[in-house]
Amino acid sequence: MSMNIVKIPTNRAEEIAREIYRLEAVLKQLKDELKGIVKESGPVEVDGRVWSFYPAVEWKFSPDSLQSFAEALALDGIDPWTVLDVSSTALKKIGVGEDILSRYAEKKETLRFYAKAQR
Repeated sequence: MSMNIVKIPTNRAEEIAREIYRLEAVLKQLKDELKGIVKESGPVEVDGRVWSFYPAVEWKFSPDSLQSFAEALALDGIDPWTVLDVSSTALKKIGVGEDILSRYAEKKETLRFYAKAQR
């Protein structure tokens, strides 16, 4: 997919982009510092919100356990295909192209705003 890069007559766009880089770097440094403080001293409450470490849960299935889970869902009257999904990461890993995917799935494309290195 080729993109047209818009050249703005002033350097304002470049100034904004550089400021975003700077602010993101500062934000990362501040978060890293706060993480260290919280790790050392415990949660920090500010303006009704608490900075702390919270668990992030992810479930990993083996192929056999995923099949068993799908079968259990079906026995409970739940169509497993309405709740189980194939991630784009998994599809990239097996190298399935859009020509094949388009036979089986509807493509959903969204735009994300971020800086990407030019090649």
